[in-house]
Amino acid sequence: MKLNNRVVLSVAIAAILSACSAAPSRNESLETARTLVPEVEKSSRAGVAAADIANARSSLDAANRLAESKAKPSQVKYEAENAVLSAQIANEKILTVQANEEIANGTAQRQTVLIQARERESQRRADQASEARRQGEA
Repeated sequence: MKLNNRVVLSVAIAAILSACSAAPSRNESLETARTLVPEVEKSSRAGVAAADIANARSSLDAANRLAESKAKPSQVKYEAENAVLSAQIANEKILTVQANEEIANGTAQRQTVLIQARERESQRRADQASEARRQGEA
C-alpha cells in the first residue's frame, strides 16, 4: 500500500512539475500591442496623440507586468487590448493630421496656380490692349 501511495505521489509531483515547466500560451493581443505601441510612439507626429500614446504605453506596461507575474490570461488580454485600441486611436489621429496637412498644402498649391493664371490672363489682356492701341494709331 505504501508503494502505491509513493507511486501516486511521484506521478502527481511529476505532473505538477511538467505543468509548471510548460511554455506559456501565446497571447495574440499582447504580441500585437508589443508591436503596435512602439510603432506609433516613434511616429514623427506622435505629439498630436500624446495622451492616447501614453494610455497605450501604460496599458502595455500593465499587460507585460501581469504576464510576467503569471496573472490570469483574461487580465493580460484586457490590458493588451486596451493598449492596442489606444495605439490605434493615436494612429488614426496622426493620420488625420497628416491628411489635413496634405489638404492644406494642396489648397495652397491650388491658390498659387490660380494666382499665376490670373496674372497671365491680366498680362495677356494688357498685351492685347496695347496691340489694339498700336493698330489704332497706325
